[in-house]
Amino acid sequence: MSAALFLFTLDVLKCSAHSTGISETVFFHVASFYCLIKGKSVLSGVAAGLAVQSGMYALVLLGCFVVYLMWVKAGLKESVAPLIAGFAAVTVLFSGFFYLTAGVDYVNGVVLYT
Repeated sequence: MSAALFLFTLDVLKCSAHSTGISETVFFHVASFYCLIKGKSVLSGVAAGLAVQSGMYALVLLGCFVVYLMWVKAGLKESVAPLIAGFAAVTVLFSGFFYLTAGVDYVNGVVLYT
């Protein structure tokens, strides 16, 4: 049991060369993109929110989607607002829960990665 717990300690994760969580983040990126091109902005936002929860670097993808929707779809209310709403719902649900339980330690350990 201690060997399994060792694999998930913060020092091991910070010092390892293994891309922890990258496969989950890529999966949610692809799901978000698929939903976006199918016109399901809310589901795309939910998948983008899950991607960000598995890796904060996924925020770049959300920015790209917003720019894409503003230029291609040319309707903020019809396309960007549902995307942001889906993203915000997942972010508030997950990050809000962990922030309420851990407080500043959650922000330092997950968002700032210090």
